[in-house]
Amino acid sequence: MDPERPSEGQADTFLKRFFTRLVAWQVERPFQVLLLAVLLTIPSILLAKRLELRTGFESLLPENKPSVQELKRVGSRTAGVSTFIVVAEIDARPDGSHKQILQRFGDATLPKLRAIGPEWVGTAENGVQAEQEFLRKRQALFLSLEKIQEIHDKVEDRYDYEVHGSLTGEEPEKVTRESIEKELGGKDKAQAGPPYPDGYYMNAAATKLVTLIRTPVATGDLKRTSELIARVKAAIDSVDPKSFDPSMRFGFTGDVVVGAEQYGVVKNDLAHVGAAGIAMILFVDWLFFLRVRAVAAMGIAIGIGVLWTFAITRLAIGHLNTASGFLVSIVFGNGINFGILLRARYNEARREGLSLRDAVWAGYRDTWRPTLTASVAAGVGYVSLATTNFRGFRDFGAIGGYGMLLCWIANYLFMVPLLVVFERWSPTHVHRDRKTLWSRVEAFIDRGVPFGVPFAAVLRRVPAILIAVVGIGTAVAAGVIAYRYVKADPLEYKLSRLENDPGAPSAASQLGDEVGGITGRTGQDGMAIMVQRLDQVKPLVTELKRRWEAAPGDKKPFSKVVSLYDLVPDQQDEKIKLLLDTRAKIDRIHELGKITDADWKDLEKFLPPKDLKPFGIMELPERVARPFTEKDGTRGRIVFIAPSEKESVRDVRYLRRWADSYREVKLPNGEVIIGSGRAVIFADMIESVMSESPKAITLSFLGTALVVLFAFSKGRYGIRAAALVVGGLLIGITWMGASYSLLGTKINFLNFIAVPITFGIGVDYAINVVNRWRLDGPGSVIHTVRETGGAVMLCSLTTILGYLALLRSINAAVRSFGTAAVIGELTCLVAALIVLPAILILIDRRAGVKEQR
Repeated sequence: MDPERPSEGQADTFLKRFFTRLVAWQVERPFQVLLLAVLLTIPSILLAKRLELRTGFESLLPENKPSVQELKRVGSRTAGVSTFIVVAEIDARPDGSHKQILQRFGDATLPKLRAIGPEWVGTAENGVQAEQEFLRKRQALFLSLEKIQEIHDKVEDRYDYEVHGSLTGEEPEKVTRESIEKELGGKDKAQAGPPYPDGYYMNAAATKLVTLIRTPVATGDLKRTSELIARVKAAIDSVDPKSFDPSMRFGFTGDVVVGAEQYGVVKNDLAHVGAAGIAMILFVDWLFFLRVRAVAAMGIAIGIGVLWTFAITRLAIGHLNTASGFLVSIVFGNGINFGILLRARYNEARREGLSLRDAVWAGYRDTWRPTLTASVAAGVGYVSLATTNFRGFRDFGAIGGYGMLLCWIANYLFMVPLLVVFERWSPTHVHRDRKTLWSRVEAFIDRGVPFGVPFAAVLRRVPAILIAVVGIGTAVAAGVIAYRYVKADPLEYKLSRLENDPGAPSAASQLGDEVGGITGRTGQDGMAIMVQRLDQVKPLVTELKRRWEAAPGDKKPFSKVVSLYDLVPDQQDEKIKLLLDTRAKIDRIHELGKITDADWKDLEKFLPPKDLKPFGIMELPERVARPFTEKDGTRGRIVFIAPSEKESVRDVRYLRRWADSYREVKLPNGEVIIGSGRAVIFADMIESVMSESPKAITLSFLGTALVVLFAFSKGRYGIRAAALVVGGLLIGITWMGASYSLLGTKINFLNFIAVPITFGIGVDYAINVVNRWRLDGPGSVIHTVRETGGAVMLCSLTTILGYLALLRSINAAVRSFGTAAVIGELTCLVAALIVLPAILILIDRRAGVKEQR
């Protein structure tokens, strides 16, 4: 088995004995090994199929994050933190009767929807009728005490004038319908928000009616969302919509509906991206080896490793999120590299005339250390993400970390038995007459496509000193550019650039865009804040309003704060005393005939009722209090905060400002109220990326450097070889950072992952080049690039194709990750196959060794 060749693997007797026995088992009893593969793979398939996909952004944050904990607490206590919206639509009629028809349909549907039950429907409203009816009789109580006193004084002056005559010679203002409506009916107040025709959630044309449902069904819970949709459809069908009007139709939107659609879109996207990535990777492998059996052996082996990875994910994590869901093609593209290098060395040994067993041994001996080092280094790059508190990074890093090791084990355990079976079926290498055309074709197939030849040609034709100087010089300049890029805040703040393509918006998304103008933003976008006690509500509202007033005019963090206490006026006893006295005097003026019966009929509806009494939150009608009522019936502990009308909730800068205004509110007594919701979740994601990024990058680089140092500490050149590997990596990384700057790449919660994992994956190429140079000895650089460089090039291509597959995604954030990762792969590949070999040539020349051409 070629014992004379220097190999660091032979220095360890245990490892030599282990691999010797492993090769013997794989070559002599391949079917036993493959049976083991089957026994391990079947349960892995069953486990991987049970993986759940979570598409909610809160799944990217840790469970112990205050915003996540508060979101769950609010969800468990309120009737619903998600929205399900029914939009009924009817064709307009010339006589305008469509308005009444639509309202009758809404009134008939509403009880059916509420009857679905609190497990599915927390609240259901199609307008603000209850609020309007209740408040109409009490609207005067919401005026200030000073205003009521002013009205009282005016009426009293008129009363005295009508009863006693003028004492000053001046006639006070008459009590008319117009004056009372102006003073007590609020006619002079500009109406803000939607018009609410007849109190309903309707558009101005009265052709659409919205029913707003608050549901405890969580966004992203696909099973319960499907059940909710079915129950709502059944409730609507039970009133026979077509019986109201043949043109009656309806659609659904809201958080849960759009979330369900997004889930299906993301799930299909994952499948298409994964399949495309695997297909491209296997195709480029075939181009290199030009043998289906080679691709089949590697594909089966890495497929087993990928299945193991996601089976363990089911046991260890239990689900995938929007970041880790795309790891299939990435793990496949990274993990197959170990098999490529083993297969390439095996082919090279067979071309040298070694037997099957000896060729397998040569492949193990010369590749296990660099590939295992690359596996651990790649794992370190991933695991650096797993050390962060951002669950989007943590899950991605954990899966990628153990996935690299599992793929290495699967490649070295199962690819060789497959090679042996294929060799027994049809031997690859036989003695041929090289003079015939077919023999030459077979010889070409045996060697495969020489991917490393172009790089070797560059090294032969361009002076090594020139390549080294240009490479190092541009790396220094790139480092400066990258530093300025980071200092200039490269974060992406527009959510529209992180979402799915809007090319073909769904019906739910289109409806959702229309609903805001009908219901108002409090109904659709408002966030719920939950307090522990009722006495905390007013101090909370006061503090929030103080923050609003303190904010600059163009930087208001929200539009309004709404609590149940907004429906309960203050100083009611004093106001009622004045209002009842005012009412009595107006009644007396009417009795005196000073107000006509016609005016009185219109005027009376604006007067406070004679039995007007003080009321509190417990006296509010159930329909009025329902949005502020918890599952157990407790009222008043929910406060809604609505976003600014002038800002977009898709702008992360505004979301952070909105979230900061209510995420943590300290009351005068020192108690702290925690807020949550989409605004805080998004803001926390950005904060996590900003705070965890330096930690992940530092750990990735240090971990990768330590792995390389440990792997290369013994043998020829020792620590010097390790320094060359790390130096080659740093050249590629600085080029990557500068490329981001020059291309205007914005960093988001997903494409940032490309930076730390590129340390672990990009070092793979430098490791294999330097390791083969050490094995082949001084003067072998160009030969190393021509032989090993081809396999390294293929390794990079498979990884790049795994990332390029992400560019097929409909999600902009996923595409940005693919682009960022491809840039890192290309820069590290060029550094490893051009600049690093040029430096190795200069080292050999300094030692007096001439390069072998």
